[in-house]
Amino acid sequence: MDKFLSEKTIRDEFIPCSHATLWRMVRSGDLPPPRSISPGRKAWLQSEVLAWIKSRPIADAYQGCAGDSTDAETQSEGPSEYRRSS
Repeated sequence: MDKFLSEKTIRDEFIPCSHATLWRMVRSGDLPPPRSISPGRKAWLQSEVLAWIKSRPIADAYQGCAGDSTDAETQSEGPSEYRRSS
């Protein structure tokens, strides 16, 4: 039996992101849209959320986060916005 999941449940238990990011994902078509269950109340079907999660690519453990540099000197100094300029 399928269950409805609230935005809070989605964000607390399934997709750890902000309110804005969750809705950005819905608007872009990346995340299935919620269902209207009453006026002013929306919820996601658990089966659709779980199918979306299973469809996500597996992260490459050896590839750093987006924007990470492979230069050892840069990594040891931290992100560029925190480094002092010479």
